[in-house]
Amino acid sequence: MGHRKCIRVGVTLGFFAVLVMVLPEQLHAQGRSYGLGIGTSHYVGDLGGSASIAPWKTTSMRASRLAISGFVEFPTEGRWQVHTGLSFVQLYGDDRFADSPTRVARNLHFKSSVWEASARGQFKFWDRPRHWNRSAGSRGFVFLGIGAFTYNPKSRVRSDSNDISNPIWYSLRELTTEGQEEPYSLIAFSMPMGIGFDWNLTGGWQVGCEINWRYTTTDYLDDVSGNYADPSQLSELGALLSSQANAYSTAIAGPAGGTVQNHQYQVGGVPRGNPESRDGFGTIQFTLSRPDASLRSRPGSWVGQFRRRGFFR
Repeated sequence: MGHRKCIRVGVTLGFFAVLVMVLPEQLHAQGRSYGLGIGTSHYVGDLGGSASIAPWKTTSMRASRLAISGFVEFPTEGRWQVHTGLSFVQLYGDDRFADSPTRVARNLHFKSSVWEASARGQFKFWDRPRHWNRSAGSRGFVFLGIGAFTYNPKSRVRSDSNDISNPIWYSLRELTTEGQEEPYSLIAFSMPMGIGFDWNLTGGWQVGCEINWRYTTTDYLDDVSGNYADPSQLSELGALLSSQANAYSTAIAGPAGGTVQNHQYQVGGVPRGNPESRDGFGTIQFTLSRPDASLRSRPGSWVGQFRRRGFFR
C-alpha cells in the first residue's frame, strides 16, 4: 500500500505541475480573479440518507457540515475559463438520519475532514453585459474538472441508549474494521461538476453561488464498503466500531430493521455496505471574488477609468 500511495501522490503532483506549465500565456494576459467560498457540505455514501442512488435523495440536511474554499480563475477568449481551487470540506454521515430501517438498526456513523485540490473548465452559457460597462453584469456557467483529496474517516463508540459512551473520535483506517488485508489509501481522486452564477458589484467585486458535486474513486470515504469482519480477527476497539447495532437501535428501527445479529459477522458473510457504488460528496457555496489589477485596469473597464483618475489606488 505504501508503494501505491506513493504512485497516487506522484500522479497527483504531476498532474498539477503539468497543468501549471501548460497554461497558455493568454490566461495571464487576460487577468486572474481571486475568490473565497463558504457554504455547506453534503455527503452521499453507505451511511444515513437513503438507499436511493439519486444524490438529492440520499443527502440528509442534518448531516450537512462546513465547506470553505479559495480559488483562482483564468479567463480565456470566448466563453471558457480555467478554475483552480483548494477546498476544506467537513463530512458527516449517521445511520440515525436514515429513512431505511436496516440502516437505522445498523447504527454506524463517521466524520472526516477533506482537503481537495482541483482544476476545472467552466463554460459560460449565460453572459449578460451591463449597458454602461463592457464587463459582464451577470453570468451563469457549468463546469467539469478533476481533483485530488485526502480524507480520514473517524467514529466513536455508542452505548445501548444510542448516546456516545466515549467522546473520543478514533481513526478507522488503521483498525481495518472490515478485515482488509491492507488499509485503504487516504488519498483519492474526484471529478467535480456542477453549475454556478455570479453578479458584478461596484468596485470590481463579484458575488456568486455554485453547486459542486464530486464523484470519487473511493468507497471508503465513510470506512464502509463490504462485509462485517470476524471480530476475533480485529482488535477490541476495531470490533466495537465495526458493528454498533444494539437493542436500542433495532427497537427504533422496528421489525423491518432486523435483529442485532443481522448486523454482525456471520460465517458466509453479512453485508455492511454496498461495494457496487462509490462514495461522493458535494458543496453548496456562496462566493466572493475580485479580479486582479490587470483585469480591473483594462481600458474598457469603468474601474480602470476611475483608477486612471486617481481612485482605487
